[in-house]
Amino acid sequence: MRLQAPLNATFLDLAAGVHAELLRRGRRCPSRSVLCKLFSAMFQASISKEEGQSIRFQIAYFSPDEPERLPPAPPPTRHSIITLPTPLECSARAFQKIAPACDPRSTALAVFAGRAQRLQIWGMIDQQNQYFDFLTHEPVFGGPPRPGLFQASVEGPGHIRVTLEYERLAELRGGQIARQALNVLDGGPIRRALEPGILTAWRRVKGALLPEVDRIRRDAARVQTSDVWRTVLSRILLRIQGFHHGGALIVTPDRKLSALKIKYPLHYSRLSRAVVKQVAVHAVAAQATSELNELRNAKAELAPLSLCDRHYYNRHRTCRYC
Repeated sequence: MRLQAPLNATFLDLAAGVHAELLRRGRRCPSRSVLCKLFSAMFQASISKEEGQSIRFQIAYFSPDEPERLPPAPPPTRHSIITLPTPLECSARAFQKIAPACDPRSTALAVFAGRAQRLQIWGMIDQQNQYFDFLTHEPVFGGPPRPGLFQASVEGPGHIRVTLEYERLAELRGGQIARQALNVLDGGPIRRALEPGILTAWRRVKGALLPEVDRIRRDAARVQTSDVWRTVLSRILLRIQGFHHGGALIVTPDRKLSALKIKYPLHYSRLSRAVVKQVAVHAVAAQATSELNELRNAKAELAPLSLCDRHYYNRHRTCRYC
């Protein structure tokens, strides 16, 4: 991330930065005083403990009077809102008491300030796992929209991250404000250095694809191979970081490792096979789904058994023709 001045930033600077960014994007935005009160309460809660444990939670700034635009049959991953019988005054103490009841990986607190500028916690929102997957670099394909004008989360003592959908707007950490996120795996010299590994994975995927997979699905599989390969690398790096013991990865195109002296060699091929299988299975399933949709549009009463088998076993869902 690119760090922004001032160096001794507080929640006041975070509120000013979020307010300016929302206005720049033409989004509806609460007043700076409301943002200051919200981030102040979150900051105070982040540096306190409840029953000896640090507090972590996330919120969505969402109006209880704003109707949600839900499709007639919402998908299973669509969030739902549980309204509190009595809204809570938004304060550090309220966050300390209610946060332990909400898993920050799957639940967000609904917060809003009405016309009287009175900030309240009025509900809980479930199905927030998609954002947690995004943070851990899991692939998020077509994730549902996140509720609220913006979202914010407490990640640790004095550490607050503010997001808009799946994009980070600003982050307060260690007295500094970070705004722009830089992903070195998406482009640049590091991505170019990793390209030989991605191409090797794609050649294996291409060899594993069934002959009936068409060109459109094959092109999509090539893009997905790159995404999954980088996701795996990101997860490994995040796990190393999570142990807090330091560490590094050496990536080299030299398969003989002639310039390295490895003390404890270990050959582990299951992960690379899993990458190939995941992409190949997804491509076959997408092809089968497309063909079944064509049969459905043609109002066909029967479908080839092989096509149903590919659709069912690769997508793990019931085929309407089976």
